[in-house]
Amino acid sequence: MEGAVLAERRAVVYGQVWLADLAMAQEAFQRAESLLEQALPVLEKYQDQRCLALCRKSYALLEQARGNPQLCRTWAKQALEGFERLGMEQEAVETKQLITSC
Repeated sequence: MEGAVLAERRAVVYGQVWLADLAMAQEAFQRAESLLEQALPVLEKYQDQRCLALCRKSYALLEQARGNPQLCRTWAKQALEGFERLGMEQEAVETKQLITSC
C-alpha cells in the first residue's frame, strides 16, 4: 500500500510542476511560485531526481521571467547537474541554452 501512496504523491507533485509551467505561460508568477514551493520539499524528501531537476528548471524559468538573472542561473545550474547525472541529454542541452539566456 505504501508504494501506491508514494506513486500517487509523485503524480500530484509532477502535476504541480506542470501547472507551475502553465501558470508562468499565463504570467501568473505568484501562482507558479506557490506550486513550486509546494513541490520542491516533497521532491527533496523522496529524492525524485528526475522531477527535482525539472522543478529546478521551472524555478529558473520563473526567475528569468521575473528578470532575476542571478537566481535564474543558480536554479538552471542545479537543474543541469541533475539532467547530466541522469543522462537526460535533451533537457541538458535546453538548460545550457537557458543558462546563457538568463
